[in-house]
This record gives sequence, structure tokens and C-alpha cells, in this order.
Amino acid sequence: MSIDLSQFVGEFLEESKEGLDLMETNLLNFSDESEIVDSIFRAAHSIKGGAGTFGFSEIAKFTHGIETILDEMREDCQFASTDVINLLLESVDMIRLMLAATQENAIVDQLVVGQLSARIADVIDNNAISMTGLYEDATDKIEGIPGCLTNSHDEEYWLITFKPSVDMLKSGNEPVHLFQALTDIGQLSVEPFVDNLPALEEFDGECIYIYWCLKLWVKSSDREKISQDIQEVFEWVEDLCELTITPAKITEELISSPTEDIASESSIQQGELEKDHSLVLNDYQVDQKKIIKNNQTQTTDISSVRVDTEKLDELMNRVGELVVTHSMLAQVLDGLVQEGHQDQRLEQGILQLESNTRDLQEGVMRMRMLPISFVFNRFPRLVHDICSNLGKKAQLAITGAQTEIDKTVMEKIGDPLTHLIRNALDHGLESPQERIKCGKSEIGTIALNAYHQNGFVVIDIIDDGRGLNLKKIQQKAISNGLINQDQMLNDEETKALIFKAGFSTVDEVSELSGRGVGMDVVLRNVESLGGQVSVHSVEGEGASFRVKVPLTLAIIEGQMIYVGSDIYVLPLISITETVFIKATEIKSLGNYSHFMKYREEYIHLLDLKELCKSSTEYAKTTQKKNLLADNTTSLLVIVAESGGKKVGLVIDHLAGQQQFVVKPLETNFRKVQGLVGGTILGDGNVALILDVAGLIAKDEYRNSDLPNNSDIALLN
Repeated sequence: MSIDLSQFVGEFLEESKEGLDLMETNLLNFSDESEIVDSIFRAAHSIKGGAGTFGFSEIAKFTHGIETILDEMREDCQFASTDVINLLLESVDMIRLMLAATQENAIVDQLVVGQLSARIADVIDNNAISMTGLYEDATDKIEGIPGCLTNSHDEEYWLITFKPSVDMLKSGNEPVHLFQALTDIGQLSVEPFVDNLPALEEFDGECIYIYWCLKLWVKSSDREKISQDIQEVFEWVEDLCELTITPAKITEELISSPTEDIASESSIQQGELEKDHSLVLNDYQVDQKKIIKNNQTQTTDISSVRVDTEKLDELMNRVGELVVTHSMLAQVLDGLVQEGHQDQRLEQGILQLESNTRDLQEGVMRMRMLPISFVFNRFPRLVHDICSNLGKKAQLAITGAQTEIDKTVMEKIGDPLTHLIRNALDHGLESPQERIKCGKSEIGTIALNAYHQNGFVVIDIIDDGRGLNLKKIQQKAISNGLINQDQMLNDEETKALIFKAGFSTVDEVSELSGRGVGMDVVLRNVESLGGQVSVHSVEGEGASFRVKVPLTLAIIEGQMIYVGSDIYVLPLISITETVFIKATEIKSLGNYSHFMKYREEYIHLLDLKELCKSSTEYAKTTQKKNLLADNTTSLLVIVAESGGKKVGLVIDHLAGQQQFVVKPLETNFRKVQGLVGGTILGDGNVALILDVAGLIAKDEYRNSDLPNNSDIALLN
């Protein structure tokens, strides 16, 4: 019965991506330790073998050259120079592209593949290591049994019969590499059999006609582990060969004459192995513990499963509906209690429903959580490549890589973090010569730290470079027309200028920077997640960028507010403080620009009734009349912050704080500036979730003639 391999392609692609990540990490932290080289080689070998098995011949062919270089490095025939390591890193990138193209049914530029393959071939040719040389080297390495075996009675003996299919080579797998992998486990003896060789005119150079009997001597007594190690060597060819693995304990008789009758032992055929439950080797009985055949079903304990994210999203939606249903029932219960009706069983049932719903909600959220290392792991390579390009030296220190975050948030946070690290390397860190002049180490440090804080994930990007030059930032902003010559900005407002679109302090445009694109994207993307970006800098010592984003986009902690008769939700992350002010404390510049004094500074007031076009009669009057109609009136103001800007939001009443299930508007409507989305309340009504950054942008657009700081100073 033929097996449809297409059903396993997805798993192969996922495992190959993990293998490439492993290769990249080890190449970036490369050392001559055999474990590191072996780890990289095994990952490349698995990718090549899997690609051949699933018919991805181009990937198998390309990876074969990489595998050859790594094999030479294992045999100390290839020096791991910087150029070779960089070539291998480029090759890892190429395999990623080829895998992505395979997944998306796209085409990779064959010219680029050919050029990289030619460079790989040049490295191999320059070392004068041909395939024949590899076979000879392998033969020298595995022939015979070393004399040290005769000094111990604790050796373990394994008999392996290996009969590959005729077409195994076409899948990208070569027996010599399998044999060399076995030598990492123990001492190996090989006996080939050529009785299946065809006539010369029928011989095909891409086919295998021989098979082998292998003897492996190991010192470990852990049979289960050794068996597993041997199986891993052959895991990619199990369906392409006939294979048996049999363990035995070496006795005095075998040790005293280890090479006796090897030919007769090696001639045991597959059929004979399957007939008996035991074997007799040199009058010694060996229990046949393991026989692996190409049609044998193997069972293993499965501790994890891969689940499509769409299924998790659907599950989260259902949990959200359950949260809403609970809120509705709780509200009905409150109404009954107020009317004097009490039912203890109903109350206990709803309390139990609340507990179970919250547990289920937290469980589903944990299923969607992934360690942020999935994002962080791409940055060592980024730092390596940018430093090579800029001629700088830097080390990346990562902490908190196991901090978990929702998969949806993680997918969107990668680009902003990439921009911030590029910015730190390009603008923040000095050149080695500059750093030495400043009394610093020539190797700069970028620290990447993630941790949980009050239901949010905080990510700090810290460098020990030159810091922000606030005077230069202001001068650039003036020359770019972003601020006026006489405009007075405090330090926080000056730092906020770097997030303006089109702003850059670089004098010349380079491949990395100078176009003013990047930091504005960082702020926009983080705020679209309901997060914040803040900056701290000491000139000459370095800068720190702090990104704060919610754990998940599906559920937020929010404050319900009343604006007229309408209910809105304001994310708690945006709220700084709630205050009462009198109308007499409001300062005005023009008809629509109103300010309040808050902690030694003036912040702009936004009347949500007017800005959100509330349906109440109150909204039909002008904003100025709303805020200044009654000098004795006290106004309730929520001080909110986004992107370094504080604003006062004028509201009518505060309601409760709770978790809200976010329903995006784009699903059935469109994106609306100033709104994150909507949520369903316990009474079944819909409340819109406000976006402070969007409200500020909307108000600034309406009031493009907002006064600058020099005008605001007149308010005093």
C-alpha cells in the first residue's frame, strides 16, 4: 500500500524551519567544538533527506553542497573562516526562501540560487575534497575494531543490516554519510555485498546495487538510548531501505578474537533474521531485541500537537461569546435581586459559571501564547549582518526570552522591534574607534529584555551608545519644517520628534537609514496594538526604548465611561489619572483649542461629546459653549497618554472596570480612526472601544492650526 506523503509536508516544513533556526544560531556563535559542528551538520542532513523524500529535489541538491562543507569541517578538512561562516549563513537564508516558495507554490530566482551554489562549489573545490576522497576517508575511519576493545568486557555489540533501495541516491541520501554518523556513536566495521550488481550495460550510476552488514561497538550500557541514536541516523531513509538493528553483549570469546569469521557473520540475510527470535554469532546467542522494517508501524508517546491558528481563533471567539452570555445572566440576576427576588441556586450557578468561564478563557489564552523568543531569535543574525555592513562591533544580550505573548501580538511586534534594533546599531552605537576615544569598550552592547507587568508585556531595547543629541534633533526639526524657529520644546517633546514621519538626523542617505522612515512606523504599529513607546536617553551614555503592548488583542482591560447617553470603553493602558476641574480653570486659544493645567504643564482638552458626535442634545452646541457654558460647573476629565502626548478627555460619568472581548470593526465594516473596535456588554448593547492615539490624531487634523508651545506659554 502506497503512502500519501503530501500529508506530512507541513510537518516537514515546520521542522526544517526549526532546523534552520538551529543552524543559524550555532553559526552565529560558532566554535570549533565538535558538538556545535555536528549539530549544524545533522540539521542540514535532516533538511536534505526530508527534501529528497518529499520530492523537493532543488532543495536537496542545494543543501547537499552545504552538507559537504559541514562534513569537511567535521573532518578538520575545512577551516571555518569568516567567509565560510557568512557563506553558510547566506545558504541558510536561501533554504528559507526555497522552503517558503515550496509552501506558497512560488518560484525562487534560479540565477541567485545558481550563483550561491557556484560559490559553495568553489569552497569545496578549493579544499580539493572530492566525493571519492570522502569515501576513502570514511573507509579509513571505520575499518576494523580498535585494539582498545580488547581491554574491556563492558563493550556493547550491535549488528546492523542495511539494504538501501536502488533509488536512494536520487532522494539526496548517501550511505557514506550515514556510516560516518554511526562513527559518532561508536567504532564501526563495514562489510559490503555486491551480489546484486547488474551487467555493465544495465548499470546506472545514480543507483545503489550493494548492501552492507555493519558492526557497531559502543561503551554505553544504555541500550534504549543507543537504539534511539542509531534509529535517528536512519530516520530519513526508513522508507527507502530494509534495515535491522540487533544488540548483543560482547563476551570473553568475542573480545579475544574480535575479527574472527566476520564474513560469515556479515552474510546473515534479512530473511534469516526474521525467521528466528535469536541469532548465533560465533557460538554466542544474541537476543533479537529490535527489528525495524520499512513497513513496520512505530508507536510513540505524543506530548504535543500542532493546531492551526484559525482553530484557536475560532475557539477564542466562542469563549468570548460565553463571556458575553455570562455578563447577560449576571445582569439579569442583579435585576431580580433589586426587585426582591432571590434564588440561592441561581446565584451559585452564575458564580460557578463565572469561575469556569474565566478558567476556560485563561486556558484558551495560554494555548495562544508563545515565548517571545520566536521573535528574539531573529535578532542575533540581524546584529551580525548590520555590524558587518557598518564596520561596527556589537553584542546582543537577551533576557526574558521565555516571556509569553499572544501569537497575534507577536506577529505584529516583530517589525517595530527590528526597526528599533537597526536604529540602535546605526544611530546609537559608535564606531570602534569612537568608542575607544570615549573610554568605552570597542564592542558595544544592545540589551533586549522582556517581562510581564500588570497584564502587559514590556520590552526594553537598551544600547550603551551615544544617546540622543536633543539640540541636533531640534535643529533638524526646524530645518525640515516640523517646528518653528521660536518654538520651545521640553526634553520629552524633543524626543517625540524622532517618531515624526520623514524625520532623520542622518546627513547622508544610506542603505540602512536617512530617509526618515522607520521610527514613525514603530510608533504607528505599536499604537495599533493598543501599546505605547517611551524613550529615555543620557547623551554620551546610551538610550533606552520601552515598548509596552497588551498580552493579547482578543481581550482588554478597560474602563467604561458615559458620554451623554452613550457608553464607551477606554483601555486602561492609556489612562493616567482621573480629575475634576472647574470651567474657570480652562484656558482657551481660539474657538476650539482648550487647555487645562496638569502637573506644571498645559495639556489639550478633548470634548468627547463633540469629537464622537454624541446623539444627545448637548452635542449640538459648540465645543466652546460645552466647556465654558457654566463657570460653576465641575468637569470630569480623564488624563490619557499616547505617544508621549497627554490629553484630557472630558466625559460625563465613570462606570466599572472589567475585561472586554474585542470585536474588530474591519470584519463587517471598516477601520474607523479613534476606535479600536467594539464589544458586547452584559445587557446585549454594543460599546465602542476608544483609541487615544487615533483621537489625538483626529483632533490634530481638525485643528491643524493648534498653537505651539510659545503660544501656550502665554496662558500663564
